Amino acid sequence: LGDVSSIQEDDSVVMRVSGENIGEIYLRGLTWNYFDGRQWMSKNLFSAVKSRRLFGKKYEYTVYLEPHSDVYLFTVEYPYAISQISGYFITPRMDKTYVVDKPVFNKIKYSGISFINDRYYEELKSTDEYLQLPKLNESIIKLAKDLKGNDEEETAKNIEKFLKSYTYSLQNLSVSQDPIYDFLFVKKQGNCEYFASSMVILLRLNGIPSRLVGGYKTATYNQTANYYIVKQKDAHVWVEAYINKHWIRFDPTPAARNAIIEREKKLNKLKLWLDTINYYYTTFIVNYDFSKQVELFNKVKKSFSNIRDFKKIEFNFNKNYLIFTIILLLAGYLIFLSIKYLKQPYEKRL
Repeated sequence: LGDVSSIQEDDSVVMRVSGENIGEIYLRGLTWNYFDGRQWMSKNLFSAVKSRRLFGKKYEYTVYLEPHSDVYLFTVEYPYAISQISGYFITPRMDKTYVVDKPVFNKIKYSGISFINDRYYEELKSTDEYLQLPKLNESIIKLAKDLKGNDEEETAKNIEKFLKSYTYSLQNLSVSQDPIYDFLFVKKQGNCEYFASSMVILLRLNGIPSRLVGGYKTATYNQTANYYIVKQKDAHVWVEAYINKHWIRFDPTPAARNAIIEREKKLNKLKLWLDTINYYYTTFIVNYDFSKQVELFNKVKKSFSNIRDFKKIEFNFNKNYLIFTIILLLAGYLIFLSIKYLKQPYEKRL
């Protein structure tokens, strides 16, 4: 526990997700189902599923993933399918996650179809692996009983509400031999790992199968180029509870985390403008073919059609010159947008 905290202070870009702005999104990467009292692990993720059904708003998107030296792919919840990736073999796992056959050391692109919802139907042959518990302090067991509701979903909501009353913090995290007890009864503050871990433990003590889900959560959207920008600091852990043959998402981390992210999002609008050039470079130069590069050139040229000198530019189809020209044009365009942005009154920038 606590490993995510250092990542959550990292401002580097993990991926960009091109698609419609639907507000806040969860990007699913991996799950954990086994807890030894101090850390979570993934076990038996290929266990049998009798049947599964997704429902909700259909959402199509493309992920431009930066090198991350691991095998996990990230999908908008809940994924129905993703495209193949050149040079990689993709394995879908039974927990609705995807992995590739080798670490990702280069920029890659893949498209996906998901159904936006907080739950999906799944009939499991066994739930034993989602009820495993280590030896726990009696105070934790008593707390779980106190939070029990009239049915499983009410119990889950009681636990979620209780944990949201605690304080979100990336500092002074528990490093004791019993981090869950320390979080619940001593420090009463922590990052998303502690909130989600505690909820899974309290759910399982009430006989509700559950697991941790790791990935990213963001609402930072670039309106100029229509994509989400996802940074390391957006790393997040949440909970899925198996209730009435549905995996249901719960997020017990307090709203304070969202307030921090929202404040940073407002302060970083200029960075979003500047990130557009990186996005276009990745999508049109690195991953797209020559015809797409020509298309981009023409779009940029059209947007500058009111500039007299630009109309005089003779188009040269030499690929190297074209790429160089596009990069210069994009850089100029972003500088133009940045100057325009900075001339706005401060309150409008926010």
